[in-house]
Amino acid sequence: MKKNTGYSVQQVEKEIVITKEFGKRASIHNTPEYKTLLKLRQDNPDFSVVYKTVQIKKSKETHKGLTYGRMEEHIRKQPDGENNIIEFEKVKAHYSSNCRYAKVKKWFLSNFKDYNDDYVSDAVDNPEDTENSVDSENPAGAENLPAAETKMDIAPVVRDAA
Repeated sequence: MKKNTGYSVQQVEKEIVITKEFGKRASIHNTPEYKTLLKLRQDNPDFSVVYKTVQIKKSKETHKGLTYGRMEEHIRKQPDGENNIIEFEKVKAHYSSNCRYAKVKKWFLSNFKDYNDDYVSDAVDNPEDTENSVDSENPAGAENLPAAETKMDIAPVVRDAA
């Protein structure tokens, strides 16, 4: 599926696979996505419309609760901790985009492979850190959301599109 179109036509499975974002836009009358989906349905009347689903690996390590404060505490407990804290602050200052936490977390985990979530389980978090502790790849509560929300007149079938 091309990311820039938001849909693909699976001839063998007889399905029109759409992304959630494309489905939202297609639910608004006379948008380009609405017209595209209408055309696709006209061209393929016996095809079903399904949402593309993302496979989330259960074995993925998320390091839930890893905050800047916990990173700093772990770094300070390491040999040469003060020099590493200086580097840590430089890394935090370097990344100023919306994905800053994810990039700093990636740097931290690649440089401190011995980090264990239980190691700092009793650490007190800085209240200012809580907004930065969200894992950008797996936001909290995502597992409780339905696989697809439908606002379309066409009821898509939710199925893994592999």
